[in-house]
Amino acid sequence: MNPKHHNPTKKRPKGGWAHAPYNFIPLPEKVVTVDTETIPCHDIFAEKTGYIDCAMETRSPLYTRCALNPEFFREWSDNIRGLMQDNDARNEYAQFFHLDDAHTPVIPGSSLRGMVRTLVEIVGYGKMQWVTDEPLVFRAVGDTTSLGNYYRGHLLIQEENDKNSFTPLMLAGYLEKQGSRWFIRPAQTIDGTTFARIRIEQIPNGKPEEWHDCKNACRLWVRLGKYDYQPVRGGFIHLKYTPVLEARAQDTPNSRKSS
Repeated sequence: MNPKHHNPTKKRPKGGWAHAPYNFIPLPEKVVTVDTETIPCHDIFAEKTGYIDCAMETRSPLYTRCALNPEFFREWSDNIRGLMQDNDARNEYAQFFHLDDAHTPVIPGSSLRGMVRTLVEIVGYGKMQWVTDEPLVFRAVGDTTSLGNYYRGHLLIQEENDKNSFTPLMLAGYLEKQGSRWFIRPAQTIDGTTFARIRIEQIPNGKPEEWHDCKNACRLWVRLGKYDYQPVRGGFIHLKYTPVLEARAQDTPNSRKSS
C-alpha cells in the first residue's frame, strides 16, 4: 500500500479518509535526503537552470475566475450583496480567466505553476502541512461567520451600545533598521488616530514626490474627514477610522502633509 498524507492530529473518521486526487499517484517509500552543503543558499543567484516538460489534460470540470478590472472593483468591492443581486454584474464577476476574448478561456500561468509545484512536492514527498496548530495570520473584518466573530473579538474593540461598531486595536508605525535588526517606530497620533484610510481611486495621477526614496510610497497632501465610525462591507459593520476626503500631489489649503 502506497503511503498517503494524513493530518496526524485529526481522528480517523468512521469509514476511512477521503483523499485528494494527487494521493492516487504513488509516493516514494522514503524521504529523499541530500547533502545540505551542496544546496545553494536562497539569498544568492546560482547559475544553475533547467526545465520541466509537462503535458496537461483537463479530465474534470475546471474553473479559474478572471481578475477584476479597476472600474468594476471600485463600483462593487464594498457592495458584494448588491453585486450578487445584479445579474449582469454577477456574470461579469464570475467570468472564466481569459486574455482578450471572454469566449476563449485560458488557464493562467500562476495556476500551471501551482500544479507543477504540487507534482514536485509529490515526487519529493515534500508537501509539508500541520507544522503548527496556530495560523500565522488571517483577515476577516467583515466575515459573517464565527471566524469573523473570532477575528473581531481579538483585533477590534466593540462599541458598548452598538454590537456592529468597532474600533481597531492596531496602530500605525514605521519600520526602521538599526544595524542588523529591525524595529517599529510608532506613528504620531493626530486627532485620536495614527492613520487614515485612502481609497485607491483618490491617489492622484502623475508622479507624486517619493517618500524617503521608496518607489512604492509617495508623499501626499490630504484633506481628512472626521475620526468616527464608517460603514464597511456594505454596511454590515462600522469601523472607527479617519477617511481621506481628498488627496493631491502638492500642498493645498486646508490639507495636511502625509508622513
